[in-house]
Amino acid sequence: MNTMTRREMLSGLAGGAVALGVRGDRVARSQQPINRVQFAWNDSGVPNPFQVSDAGPRGPILVSLIYDTLTWKDQTGIIPWLASEWSASDDGLTYSFQLVSGATWHDGNPLTADDVAFSFGYYARHPYVWMGTDVVDGTTAEGDMVRVTLRQPYAPS
Repeated sequence: MNTMTRREMLSGLAGGAVALGVRGDRVARSQQPINRVQFAWNDSGVPNPFQVSDAGPRGPILVSLIYDTLTWKDQTGIIPWLASEWSASDDGLTYSFQLVSGATWHDGNPLTADDVAFSFGYYARHPYVWMGTDVVDGTTAEGDMVRVTLRQPYAPS
């Protein structure tokens, strides 16, 4: 079975989306660059991790192609992504994530542990429609380390 990495999929999706979104007749009439990506479908939800919709085919999956996560899963299991390493406490209630160095936002500002903690806090106040975050008791930022404390052990299937 052939597998595709997330980066390969994103590259293909971006190239295909640009090809679908840029119409030749519009480019021929105007030499102005078109600064947007237009998807060929209209029911994928909003490409905002705080407003993701489960409408349409795989709305949350499409958003994950735009916004990175602390870890990712491939055919070998869970792998580093924005976290270079992580550990869990013996009781399974506290997870510590060391952020990779050099990760930035689209505007070049560095990704910080405070940004990650903010995201968890925001999700707690504004839960996903398709998945709650009530298992998270709290998140703290300590340098480049993020600690997530759970209310109870959690092992999704």
